[in-house]
This record gives sequence, C-alpha cells and structure tokens, in this order.
Amino acid sequence: MRAEVVQGDLLVPESLGKAVDGIDAIVHCAGVVSLNPRDRNTMLRANVEGTRNVLEAAMVRRIRVLHTSSIATIGPTQGPHPLHEESPSVPLEFDYPYATSKRDSEALVFEYHGRGLDVVVLNPGILFGPGDVNYTSTQFVLRYLRREVWMHLAGGASFGDVRDVAAAYPTALSRGRAGQRYILAGANRTYAQLQEELRRLTGLHRSMPLPQPWAEWLALWSQLGSTLSRHPFEEFNTSVVRWASLFNYCSAQRAQAELDYRMRDFSATLVDTIVDHLKRGAAPASTVELNALLRRAAPNEAGRDGARGTL
Repeated sequence: MRAEVVQGDLLVPESLGKAVDGIDAIVHCAGVVSLNPRDRNTMLRANVEGTRNVLEAAMVRRIRVLHTSSIATIGPTQGPHPLHEESPSVPLEFDYPYATSKRDSEALVFEYHGRGLDVVVLNPGILFGPGDVNYTSTQFVLRYLRREVWMHLAGGASFGDVRDVAAAYPTALSRGRAGQRYILAGANRTYAQLQEELRRLTGLHRSMPLPQPWAEWLALWSQLGSTLSRHPFEEFNTSVVRWASLFNYCSAQRAQAELDYRMRDFSATLVDTIVDHLKRGAAPASTVELNALLRRAAPNEAGRDGARGTL
C-alpha cells in the first residue's frame, strides 16, 4: 500500500490544516512521553496544545478523530483493583507531569466532543513487543537485560502487546463509538511479577524489593541533583517513585467486546520483546536461556521469509 507523506507540526496549526485537507479521519498518535520533570513544558505543549490544534483542524472539516490517550488518565489506585472506562479519574496527590499532560489532553477531547466533534479515545497501557527501534516503552526490558535493573517498587501496571493494540485501531475507526474510551491493555502485573517473569525467561538475576522510604529518599536526591546538572538517573524522581508504588490496573472488556481487541499470552509478548532486543545487539545473549530464545526464534523467521518468497 502506498502512502502520501505530508509534513506538519503539532504546534503550527496552519501546517495541520494542509495535512488533513481531503482526508476522512485523523489517527492522532503524536505526543511526548517522558519521566523527566525537566520535560514538563515540552509535554504540555505537545500533548495538550498540540492536541487542541489537531482537534481544531478536525472540527473545521467535521472528520473523525481517534485520539491516543493513556491508562494514566484512568488510574492509579492504592490496591490492585482493575478500573474500567467509566471509572472516575483518581486525583493525584503528587505532581506527575506526564499523567497531567495526558489527562488535560483527554479532557480537551471530550470538550470538543461536547461541541459536536466525532472523536474516539483509545487508552493503551505500557506496550511491549518487537519493533521498538527507539527503545521507548520497552526500555524497562532492555535495562533488565543489561543488568541495570535490580530492584522493584511495590505497585503494578497494565501491559499490552503493541501488535494487538495496533490491530484495534482500524476497527476503532469504523466501529468505535463517538465519545467513548477504549482501554487497550489488560495484562495486569505487579513490577515484582514482571521482573520474576523476566528472570524465568532469561536466567538473569532476581529482583529485590526497594522499600518505599528508601526509594523516596533516593528519588529526592536524584531530583535535587538534576536541578544542578543533568545526570543519568533523572527519571528516578519522586513523581515516578510515587506512581510506581500504586496500581494502574485496567480491564479491557469494552475493547474486547466492541473492537475485537485480543490479548496474546503475556509471556509470548515478553519473549518477542527480549528476542527483538537481542537481535538488534542492544543487549548480550549472556545466558543459556537467552541463547535458547534466539535459536527458537530463528526457525520461525525462516518460515516467514519462505512464505513471503512464495507470494
């Protein structure tokens, strides 16, 4: 399939108008994700003002918008209780710039829907799977493979496979109900469970719990240090520590019922994520288990290549 590439800038409204002229719908996936407090203003500009500009362009042309939000607009909770699309957003008792930017942008979307815009909100969780060439949402797995992550906090999150989430987008374009949220996650795990599964699959180290008071103290020093100069641990800050001590568990029942959203086995997603990192040379295959995963993946790839060759 051929695609026409048109350049635009979220923060330059006139460029968006030219980009969307003559189209039937907008799939809005652009945005900034960062755990670093120094990126607050960048996230607010891109995720809130950028979204406003996209919605304005769509409003003028009366076209449908699929808005990519986040499960951060739905959780978190103190305990491991899955929330759904109608659950009220829990007010945050601490500053978390990324969640704030996504909540504000989603509020804008529903404001425009109230003014007549045909808009559907998709709420992905933390996405794993192959193809993350910039090592963004799969960065945690990569850091574990590099033996950079040795401890875990007490909370948990809702995960998804990027391939399953991507498959739900075309269905949402045609069948998603205007003004509705759809959670695209559902594999609920504590961070301890996630790292134990990684240990089982890779043969690498066991993770140890990081007590909350120690985590808060270390995060505070990291945050204070970042006010003096940049350092490699800036993402370990008080916002992240407090968020990761809570649970952002979600139910994907609405997406399963209305968008045919299907979740593959979470262990299979982790295996594909690990193998993808190893094949790219981003981490070494330093254990018997990791080498076995690579060998198991090779015949499958050969089969797919052969199938392509017969078309």
